[in-house]
Amino acid sequence: MNKILLIALHGVEWGEIKNDYANRLFDGIRNHMNFEENGLLEMYPYNWTKYTNPRQLEIYSKVEKGLGRQWFRKLKHTLGSDVSWGQRAKEGTPCFYTKFLNELIDLVEKYNGNGTKVVLFGHSQGSQLAYQFIFDYKRPIAHFFSAGSPISMNSGMFEDWGRVPPNLTAWTNFYNYFDGISSLLEGVHLSKQIAYFVKDVEVPKGYNPLRWTLAGSHTIYWESELVCKTITDQLKLILRSEIQDETDNTQKQERKEVVRSSGQEGKVQGYSVVQKVPINRIEKDSMRV
Repeated sequence: MNKILLIALHGVEWGEIKNDYANRLFDGIRNHMNFEENGLLEMYPYNWTKYTNPRQLEIYSKVEKGLGRQWFRKLKHTLGSDVSWGQRAKEGTPCFYTKFLNELIDLVEKYNGNGTKVVLFGHSQGSQLAYQFIFDYKRPIAHFFSAGSPISMNSGMFEDWGRVPPNLTAWTNFYNYFDGISSLLEGVHLSKQIAYFVKDVEVPKGYNPLRWTLAGSHTIYWESELVCKTITDQLKLILRSEIQDETDNTQKQERKEVVRSSGQEGKVQGYSVVQKVPINRIEKDSMRV
């Protein structure tokens, strides 16, 4: 049985964060899966602040020294840079995005060699990075979950308003009424490809007033029971399809063995090459041998 690799990507950050940032989400998902299902699931929190933040602070300390509104200048070099650094540098110059792309490809390939299904969860700017990665990776991605996503902000730069990556099987978009970074995509996005492919899921704003603020509503996805349950349901569907594929392959192999043992080797579909006998006739004859 092939496994599932779920990779989480965080959004913009004030500073360098710890690798446990996705623990609440991962724990919530595991709580909805049984022992056997958990054994088939690998989860990895990708942390890109370990690369970005030290360099952001290094340039900030040199070019903003002695100037006014330091809080804003530091904000520009941290949160602002997290957004702008998500672009590929011209002429193939090594940059953050190429480093991110190569490292994520290495991570996925490490598992994908064993037929592992890849699933991505991207929060905020992390969803934009995940979206770009899917296009560049080109190999199949089983599911993409975007949460509090600003993806629609970039849609206007494309003549066709953007597209769904051809290697993406499914896309679920989590949004919140008070989260101004998130957007509706299903049925309303100006790219018909995106509008009719994405499934929107509204995350309840809840009863805690702190969750009604911009910051509170934007981070609610990491601990939302609905988000965990929705992701778990989709992961189980992927596992069930894997079981069905294995069953189908086993049945095909058994059918070939029956045909081979009866001396009627040839194409399994339609008619045998050796004798023009329907397949169902071959099976019946082989049962009498």
